[in-house]
Amino acid sequence: AEGSVQCMSCTGVHAWCGPCAVKAHRNLPFHKVQRWNGTHYEPTSLMELGCLWHIGHGGDPCPQNSSDPDPDESSQFQMTIVHTEGIFSHEVSVCNCPGSHPNDWHLDLLRQRLFPASISKPKTAFTF
Repeated sequence: AEGSVQCMSCTGVHAWCGPCAVKAHRNLPFHKVQRWNGTHYEPTSLMELGCLWHIGHGGDPCPQNSSDPDPDESSQFQMTIVHTEGIFSHEVSVCNCPGSHPNDWHLDLLRQRLFPASISKPKTAFTF
């Protein structure tokens, strides 16, 4: 619905539909958003609005991710990120180009200023 999502972190007054809110926050993954439920605004998340955070390729989807050859080595997964504004869950997509390897995903996260909790298939990271 038009104007059903607002951001509590953005300056000014904004109201978007879900897809436009996701597009407006492509590079602002730690903003706190709310959705109108018919009587009041309630907290939601960019992930719940359909946001997929692309790590690498300047925020664009990896061209190789359209056909993931091995579902056990999926390049798309849910991640918990601890940030000064709170704890966020994001659906994350990492680079799957030739030469990239799941064992190197922690390096992609570090390039995004995310410190992974582990170097082997991290599911939690901390901003720095």
